[in-house]
Amino acid sequence: KSFEGIGPKTKGLAQLLRKLQAEQKALLVVEKSSPELVRISRNLKGVTAVKPVSDLNCYDVLSSDKLVVTAEAFKGWEALPA
Repeated sequence: KSFEGIGPKTKGLAQLLRKLQAEQKALLVVEKSSPELVRISRNLKGVTAVKPVSDLNCYDVLSSDKLVVTAEAFKGWEALPA
C-alpha cells in the first residue's frame, strides 16, 4: 500500500514497521519524495533512509536488512530501465 494512513507521528510508522518485522536497518522506498515521511522516520533508529524509487541505488539496497516498498514504488521500479 502506502504510508499515507500512518498519520503525522513517529508512533504510527513505528507500529507499521513492527508489524512488518522491519525495525532494524530498514530502507523505505516510496514513489515520490515525502518530506513528512522523512520527518517522522528521522526519530526511528532502525530506519536508514527514505528514498524515492528514482534515487535508489545498489548500495542502499545491499546495506539494508529490510526493504519496505510501497506498491506504487514497486510499479515504478519495474518500469525503470535495466
